[in-house]
Amino acid sequence: MIKNKLPILMACLCLVLNSSASTHNVGSLPEGAFTIPDEDLYKVAGKDASIPKQYWGSPILSLNPKFVYFDRANIAVVTRVSPDKECGIYFYRTLSSYLPIDGPGRTFTWNSNQKHLEYVFTKKAEQGAAANP
Repeated sequence: MIKNKLPILMACLCLVLNSSASTHNVGSLPEGAFTIPDEDLYKVAGKDASIPKQYWGSPILSLNPKFVYFDRANIAVVTRVSPDKECGIYFYRTLSSYLPIDGPGRTFTWNSNQKHLEYVFTKKAEQGAAANP
């Protein structure tokens, strides 16, 4: 009897867990975001995961970033930095399995006017200029 109801119970559990997570719309990288193919970005990234300015395309440059880096497999375009937080635009890469969700020190907000995902990363006191490069 329980064996027959197990798939139903598992489906209900998945629905409950998914509805409690705070997920967001995600903005994909715009066409021409970088001057080299997407698959080559890791080759030019620094040890701190930063992507050098010489590879930023017009869509990235138009955001006036302070710096750009890989956050997991996605791209963080930093537009404001203060001693305790970093703010910017977050781009999802289709090869990434990480969907941005709110968590400790990480807040994401969909900007429906600009059609992109904005983020705020709160830094720990001992961290440097970026929260996660």
